[in-house]
Amino acid sequence: MKISQKLTLDREKAKYYLDYIDKEMTFAGIITTFCVGCLLFMVDKLFPKEIAASDLHAHVTDFHNIYFIVPMIYLAFSTFLLIWHRSKMAFYYGQIALEIYTENFSIDIMDRLLQRIDRWPFWFKYFLSFSLIICAFLLLCVFVFSTQFNNLKSIFWQNLLSISRNYEIWVIVCITALVLIIEFLHALYLNKKFPNNSYKRITL
Repeated sequence: MKISQKLTLDREKAKYYLDYIDKEMTFAGIITTFCVGCLLFMVDKLFPKEIAASDLHAHVTDFHNIYFIVPMIYLAFSTFLLIWHRSKMAFYYGQIALEIYTENFSIDIMDRLLQRIDRWPFWFKYFLSFSLIICAFLLLCVFVFSTQFNNLKSIFWQNLLSISRNYEIWVIVCITALVLIIEFLHALYLNKKFPNNSYKRITL
């Protein structure tokens, strides 16, 4: 009787983690849709339907800016990472759900499944995709600044505008490196505060 009660309790506790994975999958799906929408919007800006064929070259030349192209690459890659990560979450979600509702419920199998998904390396693609999304929008801000604000009278802003135009590669490298370093430090903090397999405090 006690063994049966423990198995039932383990099933119920594992369901809490299953609910968490479900929420993460939903959130990843929303972010993926957002990235795809941004990409489609940018492609539409790059190749608008209403523009004449004769004017297309001039229009593309205007948008043929590294601050516009690199964010598109970042968003495309982050979309790929999110889809990849979400598919892996879906796989483990299904495996855990099957194990919970099977008659021959095994604590050892459940433990192995949870160990695989509750590790920071498993979430690396998640963190990297968010870093790339942040980089993309920061670079788009630089793109807008460098193309739309030409009449700024302040010497500081004029110098900043000159840097953004003359050192494009370095600006991109610096912004990308800064965001990745901050995200890496954030990951280290989370890893220290919430070590791998912290689910054991709940499920076991």
